[in-house]
Amino acid sequence: MCAAAADAFGTRSAFSPGETVGDYVIEERLGAGGFGEVFLATELALKRQVALKFVRPEFAADHDFVRRFAREASTMATVEHPNIVPIYRHGQVRGRHFLSMRYVPGGSLADLLAARQLPLEDILDVLGGVAAGLDHCHARGIVHRDLKPANVLIDPHDGRGLLADFGIALTDDFSTITVAGSRIGTPVYMAPETLMGEPATPASDRWALAAMAYRIATGALPRGPSQPPGTAPVPLSAHNHRFGPDVDRVMLRALSVDRSRRHPSARAFVSELREALERPVHPKPPRRSATRRMWSVGGAALVLMPAMVYGVASLVDRGPACHTSYTGACLKADAGDYDCKGGDGDGPNYIAGAVRVVGRDDFGLDGDGDGVAC
Repeated sequence: MCAAAADAFGTRSAFSPGETVGDYVIEERLGAGGFGEVFLATELALKRQVALKFVRPEFAADHDFVRRFAREASTMATVEHPNIVPIYRHGQVRGRHFLSMRYVPGGSLADLLAARQLPLEDILDVLGGVAAGLDHCHARGIVHRDLKPANVLIDPHDGRGLLADFGIALTDDFSTITVAGSRIGTPVYMAPETLMGEPATPASDRWALAAMAYRIATGALPRGPSQPPGTAPVPLSAHNHRFGPDVDRVMLRALSVDRSRRHPSARAFVSELREALERPVHPKPPRRSATRRMWSVGGAALVLMPAMVYGVASLVDRGPACHTSYTGACLKADAGDYDCKGGDGDGPNYIAGAVRVVGRDDFGLDGDGDGVAC
């Protein structure tokens, strides 16, 4: 991308491909975010490719931010872990503060998930690596505060998950860096307490890790963008019946609004989730009361059968549109929605009433109403 291109914030890119900036030659711009731009560059002395993150120039006037940035970059440069993208150095060139870090060409977890839906079990090793990296940093007083699939890079050689973007989104006193009224983090992956203005802690990172697992498992987020921070997530089993109560228990604990109820470490969460996924899921036995209702409904259906047959026959005789309505009504009884999906006239109303006789409530179904009604 050339220097004339504008980023999402309406400002032009600072450097052009081929331009020498300090000890580096810019190759291309990889992206831009709230705190700066990232470039692929070649380090001249060592002839190696690196990722260069430049802090946006407007933040240079915030002396507290610059001091904190330099301190945290120095801290991260000393952290070595196989699941953390290493920071090589930090400095200042042309009035811009920057970080130099390892360039990982394999793409991110977000790229992987965008390409195809992957079972949660297939991503557990990646999440386990991320958890190990998080725990390593938490033990050293470092919080990520912007954990999300885009900040988990995939090593192209062995498929490891690598934590990235620690260079700005961290602090060793668990306070919150605020610049120009903005808070660090991606809202849909921010823990409830952080959204409500409390300082980020290791427990906040662990909530974000669980939110990532939830997204991988269901394709949905545990909390929608417009929902209040304290909204409880829908259990995984409501999205997919192959997840049993053990998985629900682990996930609901990890996503608890009360941070004291969450797992004591990121690895403890992933380990418990792995164990829960390995346990067989047994279908629920029918409840006794539900069985009695089924017999009762069955008897009523026998009594009503002649009338129902007559009603259905008359609907079929009225033409293809009504026949389509009847077929649509009988395909599936979704919770609270028994109307036909096609046709017009009196057909949908009549069939809706018939489906309600043998609908979700009468069978004592729970979950998301997957019971076939006809």
